[in-house]
Amino acid sequence: MDKSNNLTIRIWLMTVLILGFCFIATTELYGHVYQKNMQLNYISDYEKMIENIEKQLSNDQDITIASMDNFKAYDSHLFMSLHIEGEPVLDFSKESQTFFSGYKDKLLADKNIEKAFVNKKDAQVISDKIRSENKNSLFIFRVKNMMIEEKEAILYSVVDLSFLNKAEQKMNSWILGIFAIYGLLAVLFFYFLQKFLGEPLNQLRDIAFDYAKNDFNQKASVNYKDELSQLALAMNKMKKSFETTG
Repeated sequence: MDKSNNLTIRIWLMTVLILGFCFIATTELYGHVYQKNMQLNYISDYEKMIENIEKQLSNDQDITIASMDNFKAYDSHLFMSLHIEGEPVLDFSKESQTFFSGYKDKLLADKNIEKAFVNKKDAQVISDKIRSENKNSLFIFRVKNMMIEEKEAILYSVVDLSFLNKAEQKMNSWILGIFAIYGLLAVLFFYFLQKFLGEPLNQLRDIAFDYAKNDFNQKASVNYKDELSQLALAMNKMKKSFETTG
């Protein structure tokens, strides 16, 4: 391959930079919007799920462990614990008890969650400050007061959305793959420019310098019908004119 043409390099560099900037900006924006939208969708779904359970609890005055088996089938990311007159009487999944004891300190590290837990008033806190798997994760903590069998009861609900981190990591892997493809396309684009723009320009430049020295041995190649080929054709006609006039 002939030496790279400076014009080719400038065109390639400017094109790659502009497209690269647009690509990176669009990818980052899409990733942020997609991640945020996914979080909001999950939060909304779990809020509706918890509210439905709270409503059923409030309307059911004959609460027994057997009657709560239906709730245990809910998503494994939802953990619920019912306290009546300050005593835990029911966990809505077999993991709830160990989850609450294992994550209590981590949950209370968020001052807003700690405040809601201590005050024991109706509250909902959406926190992204809880550490899970060495990374900040999204959690929903909800406190709901109700009356069950004419006794004061509190339902604690926790939703662990740390699984969204894995979805984000998977998206990042896809983005890296797309970047690699973009890099390969950039290299192929450079070779394309060099082949169909750089090399013809270099050839025409060298021929023009030879003509300036009255050396008419070289003839420009005319392979296509584009502007460069038309320029090559014009130089060939100019060569014949120079040879005729001497």
